[in-house]
Amino acid sequence: MPFVEVGPENLRVHNVFETYDIPWRAVRGIRDDPRPGVVVDLDDRWTVRLQAFTRWPSSGRHQKLVDRLEEARRAAPAEGGTSVTEGRTSGIAEFLLAIPLAGAVVGLVVQGVRGLLS
Repeated sequence: MPFVEVGPENLRVHNVFETYDIPWRAVRGIRDDPRPGVVVDLDDRWTVRLQAFTRWPSSGRHQKLVDRLEEARRAAPAEGGTSVTEGRTSGIAEFLLAIPLAGAVVGLVVQGVRGLLS
């Protein structure tokens, strides 16, 4: 399941298939993009999408999140590395969570078809 960890020296982003350890010094900006949601802009025009905060109607929550992440970035120590590390996650938990959802969708479709045919 996607989530974000905020530390004093780095931001750790756990997306569905990747995990990023991002030192605050490597972050050039954090924004609420209309299409993908909350995005972290890094050096060399590289971006990391925070999948935990997708484009569901947010009622201003996305901007609050961006503001809090920017506060953490400003409070980070001035020294430290700028090397972003990327790792692969297994995605097994997401797959296991998707099985009941897929079963429910198939069940609803079957019920709908039965209702139409009767």
